[in-house]
Amino acid sequence: MTTTKHALQIVIDDVGWFTGHDESKQNRPFRTGVNRKHVLQDYIAIAELGKRLGVRPVIAMVIGDWDRDNILKDITGATWDGDKWDNRENIKQYQTQLESIIDFLNNNQDYFEISMHGLQHEYWTNGMMTRSQYFDHNKYREGNGKFMRPYDIVNSHVDAFFKILDRNGVKAKVRTIVPPNFNYECGENGNAGDMSKILKNYGLEYVNTPFSMLQGAPDSTLHYEEAGLTFIDRGPDDIRWNATNIWPTKDVHRPTFGLHWANILGANHADNLGVVDKWVAFFQGQVAKGNITLAKDIKECAEQLMQA
Repeated sequence: MTTTKHALQIVIDDVGWFTGHDESKQNRPFRTGVNRKHVLQDYIAIAELGKRLGVRPVIAMVIGDWDRDNILKDITGATWDGDKWDNRENIKQYQTQLESIIDFLNNNQDYFEISMHGLQHEYWTNGMMTRSQYFDHNKYREGNGKFMRPYDIVNSHVDAFFKILDRNGVKAKVRTIVPPNFNYECGENGNAGDMSKILKNYGLEYVNTPFSMLQGAPDSTLHYEEAGLTFIDRGPDDIRWNATNIWPTKDVHRPTFGLHWANILGANHADNLGVVDKWVAFFQGQVAKGNITLAKDIKECAEQLMQA
C-alpha cells in the first residue's frame, strides 16, 4: 500500500500567555501548564524552529493577557471577572518584556505565522468557566444540535482579538484559526456555518482542527471547504498539551503536526534551544525517511492537500 507523502504544517497552540501557570481549578484558564512566566526566549524558540527547518509554523495566539485598554470587560463571556475585568496591573508588570516580544514578533515573521486561537481560551457565564470560547463543548458532547455561542457574542470575541493585536502594534496577516479545544461546527444548514462566515469577514482563510472535533465534517477526507474557508484535518496530537522538555518518537504521515507551546520549551527557559534541537532533528529525520515533506507555510500545505 502506498502512503501519501504530505507537505506537513507545524502548528503550535497557546502562544501569548504572560504566565503558564494552570489555574483551571480556580475557575481561570489552563494556560500552557508551564510553571513560570513566559519570556522572550520562549518566542525565540519558535523562530529558531522555523528558521532551522526553513518553514513558518502556525502559532495560534491567545491574546487576552495583552488587553491594554480593558476592552474585555465589555465582551460577554471573555473573562472570569466579567465587567469588573481590570488588566492594568498585569500589563504594568509585563510591560518591558511585552515590548521586546512585540518587536521580535514584528521582525521575525519569516519564521512563523501569527494566527488566531482566542482571548482567554474558554468562556465564562456568571463567573463560571465552561469550555470553550466559541462553542459550548458540553452541548457538543451531549449531541444537542447547534453548539456555537450566540452569533453576536462570537463576533465580538473575534473582533476583540484583532483590536488587541492592533492596539499592541502587532503587524500580521492573520489567515488561520485553531479553535480553542478544537471545537467547531460546520455545515450550510441553519446557523451551522455562522462561525465560518464571521471568520471570512475578518479575512481568515484556514481552519486547522482535528476533524474528530469538527461537527458536520465530511467522512474520509483531510480537507474540506466552506464559506470560502479551507479546513485542514489536524489529526490527534501525540504529546500532552503541558509537557515540557519533550520530543516525539513516532513516525508522521499526516498534513499537520499539532503542538502546544509548552512542548517546544524547557521547564527552564535556558533549556529551550536544547529542546528545539531535538525537534529539528526529528522533523529532518522524517523528511530523510521519506515520510513527509515540510510545507513552507499553511498555504502550501493546503494546496498540496487539494492536489492529492
